Amino acid sequence: MDARTLFLPGGSLARHLPAYRPRDGQLAMVEAVMEALAEDRPLLVEAGTGTGKSLAYLLPALLSGRKVVVATATIALQEQLLRKDVPFVEAILAEHGRTLSVALVKGLQNFLCLRRFEEARLDASLGGDPTDGFAELEAWAQETRTGDRSELTHLADDSLMWRSVESSTETRLGSACPHYERCFITKMRKNAEDAQLVIVNHHLLMADLALRTSSVRDYASVLPSYDVLVIDEAHQLEDVATTFFGSALSSGKVDQLLNDVHRQLVRRSATNKRDGTERVTRLAHSLDGASRTFFALVSALLSRDFAGNTQSRSITASDWSAPLEGAREEVVQTLFVLESALHEAPSDEALAVAERRAGDLRRALDAVGAALGAHWETDDDVPESGERADGTGAKVVGVSMRGRSVTITVAPVQVGSELSRRLFPRIGPVILTSATLSTALPNGRRDFGFLRERLGLPAHARDVRVLSPFDVAASAALYLPADLPEPSSPAFDGAASARIRELVALTGGGTFVLCTSHRALRVFEAALRPAVGERLLVQGESPKHLLLQRFRDDGNAVLVATASFWEGVDVPGPALRMVIVDRIPFPVPSDPLHEARCRLIEKRGGNSFAEYMLPTAAIALQQGFGRLLRLESDRGIVAVLDRRLTSKAYGNTLLASLPPAPRVTTWDGLRQAWERLTAGDHAG
Repeated sequence: MDARTLFLPGGSLARHLPAYRPRDGQLAMVEAVMEALAEDRPLLVEAGTGTGKSLAYLLPALLSGRKVVVATATIALQEQLLRKDVPFVEAILAEHGRTLSVALVKGLQNFLCLRRFEEARLDASLGGDPTDGFAELEAWAQETRTGDRSELTHLADDSLMWRSVESSTETRLGSACPHYERCFITKMRKNAEDAQLVIVNHHLLMADLALRTSSVRDYASVLPSYDVLVIDEAHQLEDVATTFFGSALSSGKVDQLLNDVHRQLVRRSATNKRDGTERVTRLAHSLDGASRTFFALVSALLSRDFAGNTQSRSITASDWSAPLEGAREEVVQTLFVLESALHEAPSDEALAVAERRAGDLRRALDAVGAALGAHWETDDDVPESGERADGTGAKVVGVSMRGRSVTITVAPVQVGSELSRRLFPRIGPVILTSATLSTALPNGRRDFGFLRERLGLPAHARDVRVLSPFDVAASAALYLPADLPEPSSPAFDGAASARIRELVALTGGGTFVLCTSHRALRVFEAALRPAVGERLLVQGESPKHLLLQRFRDDGNAVLVATASFWEGVDVPGPALRMVIVDRIPFPVPSDPLHEARCRLIEKRGGNSFAEYMLPTAAIALQQGFGRLLRLESDRGIVAVLDRRLTSKAYGNTLLASLPPAPRVTTWDGLRQAWERLTAGDHAG
């Protein structure tokens, strides 16, 4: 069946969507997707807001009869796709005699682990401290059919109680678990095996790819085999892939392992199963001491070189002192012996999981040593180290601190080389799409070169750009105040705060204030609280989905937020009528990964600002602008308070990346633009 006919006047979409009208951009995307499917080759599609890209890739892919995986950026977007678009697709396919089976797959940590839940109940019966809210969790566990924590609407994002009962790769026993047949993960994976359409997020997709192509665990996978892959919000893929093709080790992970081992030993003792565990107890104590010494030395790298709020930095070989290397080796050796002791302990599935986790921690420490050039006894688990002439294989080691947990990461500087090797050769038709994939060049043209290189697309991959059907010039205004200080000026915070209050007063609220740092968030929160009162919503005070619901329901609220609200947030209608951006969203130059990427470009003779910093900022700025217009009827203002957009030469490149909204630089001009945009409202 030709998918194009569904999108024509009088076609299936027109019959099932009363407000549907054919769009040239949507049809062009359908045709491009059909070509990619027929030719089994990758496709990059930039589809402007309002194109209807979800239907444009879903219908051709599903009509091909192949098994399709769609990966989008977040769980919220997964659920939005399932609720909003899939029902239309099912109805259209049914009209043509086809049925559709769909599975939504989330990360393991979103589901209740029945084994860990029973262990938590046992801990309580053995005299453990009762946890607030555990009675409600018990009642829910008896009635839930999915085990999905999203059903617990009032559970805090960082709930320690949930952490003690959630499923995870580290704690899952698989078929050896006594709860395997009843397990919520088992049921979810069975549904995914049977479904034609599987909806996942980028993290799951990359976790699956990393496991399938790993020399350590090439037997494992997260997702079933599939024939067609669609990556929605593909501009986010590089950062997610970097996480999964690297490794991480944290003091919190070691503490969690030790706590779980301790709990297992207490349970064995309570049931008179003490034999063979004395050595494990002794080694766990040794690991605790060695780990504390090691992470104290690592955290000193932060406190020695940085003051104030800086929480991360890169580590080079010159930072890695002899005491640090000695402490690392001590932890590695203790983990190695603990693995052996856990392996030799009497048969116990939970201790077998602990053995695997100890091995994972040891390999992560080996990766740190490999990246920093440390030496040790030959070990097959040590990953490849060393940078090749083209920059592939280069690694960056970073250390960060969140709360009291110290994390060391090892990440590939150039993840595109990993994707070109691991992803694209495995699957023919890979459709990558987003509203922001191309960037403007200094000559005024737009180009996909930045994302093609960052994501490692093969040369034969096609790229297509289809424009938004929205009349942006009639729907929005871009306010670029020329009278504010430079962002680097000490006077900027005060002047920007005053201007934000004026902007909120102009529109009566309905505003996102998108900040490029948590420090700025706190400054603007303090400035707005007296004027806005209870209508002020601040990232972190409630779970993200609850904040957005309150924002939509209020209609005149003001939300102050950072990076996680810049994209993937959908507030259609008049509840959102202004987006304020405090500064150009350049990558933080001191971030270990960004620093390493820039250094690699400079080493090759390139210009890291023009080739990396500027296009990265352009994509983020486009995403921020994209929060405003979600429907054809939406109207509003985007205000960017950073005067560098008009005072610096590179500002022209950034502005050329944005939709063609009329630009105003004065307050009088802005008031006139707002009156024009709301003229229909006044008339009504």
